[in-house]
Parts: sequence; structure tokens; C-alpha cells
Amino acid sequence: MVEFSRLLEEQNQRKRLKAAEKAHRKEIGKANNVAKAAVEAEWKERVAEHKGAVETWTAQCATLKAGGIRAKDLPAKPRRPTKPKGPCM
Repeated sequence: MVEFSRLLEEQNQRKRLKAAEKAHRKEIGKANNVAKAAVEAEWKERVAEHKGAVETWTAQCATLKAGGIRAKDLPAKPRRPTKPKGPCM
């Protein structure tokens, strides 16, 4: 009977440990999701800024071309923004 009680207690301890590990992984997952959402928002902001810069550049090039400037003398196109790094990327 003592052996059975000990085995039962060990089993309960393993279950509690497994539940605690699962809860910890769930918390980490939530934190990662929040961080990924922040990175995604920053990326969308960078893309929007770049799109505006490209539109401005296109308009500027059109006015310069109309003014007789050679194509090789036009300003360079704005570079593509780099994607921000996330917590686990």
C-alpha cells in the first residue's frame, strides 16, 4: 500500500510539473505574439513611408524630365526599407 501511495504521489507531481511547463510555454507564446504584432506594425509603417517617398520621387523625375534633364542625371530611386527583426526571427 505504501508503494502505491508513493507511485500515485509521483504521478501527481509529474502532472503538476507538466501543467506548469505548459502554462509557461503559453505565456511565452503570448509574449511572442505581442512582439510579432509590434514588428508587423513597424513594417507596415516603413512600407507606407517608402511608398510615399517613391511617389514623391516619381513626381520629381517627371518634372525634371519635362524640364529636359537627361535620364542618367535624375535622382536615384529610394531604396527598399529593411524588414525589422523580431524576437525570434
